[in-house]
Amino acid sequence: CIPSTTASFTEPPTWSRGLASQSLRPSNLSDNRNPTGSTGWSSGKSGSRSSHNVDNLNRLRKDDKINLLSAPCSNPLWEEQNGVIMIEAENIDFAAADNKWTLETSEKEQSFIGYDYLNIEMTSVYKLKKVGKLCYPVKFHTTGWWKFEMRSINGGKTEHNDVFALMSNYNWIVVRSQDGDVRNSTTARQDLGKAYTKAYRNGKAGTWKWDTRTVDFDPHEFFFYVDEPGASTELCVAGRSTVFGIGKLLLFNLDQISAKDARKAKETHECVTQSLTSSPSVSPSASPTASPTSSPSVSPSVAPTKPGATFSPTEDKLCAPIYPDPGMWTDAVLPDISTVMSLNNTEDAGIVELTIHPKSDSMQRSTYAHNSFTLRNRASQAVQAILIDVTDCVLSDAVFDPDGTAGDAAYIALKYKDSDQIYDGDGVFKFFQDPPFNGDPVIQEVAGSTGGYKGLYAELPTPLAEGQLLKFGVDMDGNSIAMVAEAKWHLGAYLDDEQNIWDLGGISGSELIGSRFYVKFQNGATAMGHIGSDGYKAGGKAKAKYRSSEKSVIIKFVTDTGIIRSDEKRIGQYGGVVPALQIEGQQGAQVRISILKGFNPVLNDAKYPNNALGVRGLIEERLSRGSPQFPVNNFYDVQSRDYTLGDDGKVCIQEFDENFNFSSVPDYSYKTHIAIVANVLVGGYPEGPIARIFLHPTGVDVSDTCGSVLCPA
Repeated sequence: CIPSTTASFTEPPTWSRGLASQSLRPSNLSDNRNPTGSTGWSSGKSGSRSSHNVDNLNRLRKDDKINLLSAPCSNPLWEEQNGVIMIEAENIDFAAADNKWTLETSEKEQSFIGYDYLNIEMTSVYKLKKVGKLCYPVKFHTTGWWKFEMRSINGGKTEHNDVFALMSNYNWIVVRSQDGDVRNSTTARQDLGKAYTKAYRNGKAGTWKWDTRTVDFDPHEFFFYVDEPGASTELCVAGRSTVFGIGKLLLFNLDQISAKDARKAKETHECVTQSLTSSPSVSPSASPTASPTSSPSVSPSVAPTKPGATFSPTEDKLCAPIYPDPGMWTDAVLPDISTVMSLNNTEDAGIVELTIHPKSDSMQRSTYAHNSFTLRNRASQAVQAILIDVTDCVLSDAVFDPDGTAGDAAYIALKYKDSDQIYDGDGVFKFFQDPPFNGDPVIQEVAGSTGGYKGLYAELPTPLAEGQLLKFGVDMDGNSIAMVAEAKWHLGAYLDDEQNIWDLGGISGSELIGSRFYVKFQNGATAMGHIGSDGYKAGGKAKAKYRSSEKSVIIKFVTDTGIIRSDEKRIGQYGGVVPALQIEGQQGAQVRISILKGFNPVLNDAKYPNNALGVRGLIEERLSRGSPQFPVNNFYDVQSRDYTLGDDGKVCIQEFDENFNFSSVPDYSYKTHIAIVANVLVGGYPEGPIARIFLHPTGVDVSDTCGSVLCPA
């Protein structure tokens, strides 16, 4: 941003905008923006600028002492000097990248660039498009940990406050702002990969600040690791909000200079005679040369030890995350079914099928709709009653909420399709559980929360004869959101694929995987089945039948730190090396394997009165208490594959693709937990219990640049 000695003018009370900046730019650079130079502001329109501002801008346009550094440069380069790379954002041919980038002026940054400044009524209209990409070539001489900051101004509203940012050859490693820098953070690092990542600032509209964060409602700061002296790459930004201005872009080495001193540095700009080619950071075998305070100290093969320990960068990834051992998980304590239904597992029992949201890939499906569950009786005997027990559900947060106290505000008890009657009460809803916080709601606003019910028992209004269908719906929610007002979590929640606020409370068929399904026939016989995936993202299905024995499988999740087995009930971790999966069972059996990716969609951390917990904090506290093995309340992806076990009763999976993998979706990567489930499959239905393992995130992407492992011999 041009030093004050190059132009003299008085700034009006509000900062001004300038669309026609071509007089400030050299004649050899094309300008395809507004040819008239009109400001585009309509008099009297909300948010319009006064003529005083425009006149002031015109004075600056006529100042012939202004000389942008980009004028003679077709190949600019910003090279490190004493641990700092300072970039004046306007010193690049921004108009050639996108005509929505314009040169702006203000008192504290006499020239800067902004994106779509006329669009003051809009905010993050470009949040999925990553438009107007500007890339600044940079060159490093010092290895070690570096930090990225920008000096920016948010325009008409506080929401005009962000762009996308990318380091072309380095992963963004972010840590929580309040917990120290990347070298000594007291909480875990998050690896966001080499991707355009939202970079926002907080603060009052119309003010300049050095403030650069990511992760909504949980501010994290940007860092990256330079492995090789002399490495070249590009720092890129792209439009996200309208009316957001960038004055300076700053990269600085944490061991060489403080943030305070780095922000005072002069621009490190020069022109080069040849195009700069970005070079990769380092080969996989190279070792870091940074100082001891920032250099990693653990090799990629080291097993987890303690939180806060460092981990070792390789070419593209931090491949050896060091996290505490998550420990073991225990089977859910199953209720006494005989208190509801006397079990009589005899060959007289026939087959009854249950489907929930069949053949659906919509992760926002909810059992609330009265046609969510479908019963089909294939037995000769009529069905008298059914019981669905979700105690052993993989999503252990799921409960029945017939009265609105165990989930969100919307609720409905059991309702059959084409019937106006509602079935409620203790005769229908079974296995009531303790409320969140063990009956001690520490926040007054959620007082009255209950733990909901784990069982739904339905004596059918009319016995279901052979070949007949019956459809019904009932409200189910994640118990972790009990009594949390919708307005609270709507303030900050992830969006779904269609850009709608995530339906926090809805439970889909796939989110009932692992549950049990019981049937009672009129002749007194009973049957039982297990709910598994139907092969689609949102669907679940079960087949209740007579069972002389159960067909089961064992899952083995193999990484460089060992093997996690479903029969040993140890919680695993994923991140770094590409793992292998081995499923073991009966020779020739068909098995279905599903990767369930879960999260808590709530981002808002606004505090409750007289309590340290915010909305997201409250929900995550409940999850950590009630569902420590799989602390999520929603799935955002379910990926399923069917395999046939070999002659040795095994199948080994070592290759993964975009439809079956352990990668987090970037928008949902914050605390993504994974469950792997598998079951024997007969006729498209689970033929035995649902084996499972739970994987906690390490904050490191799974990548083949970190290597891969083989299945056990």
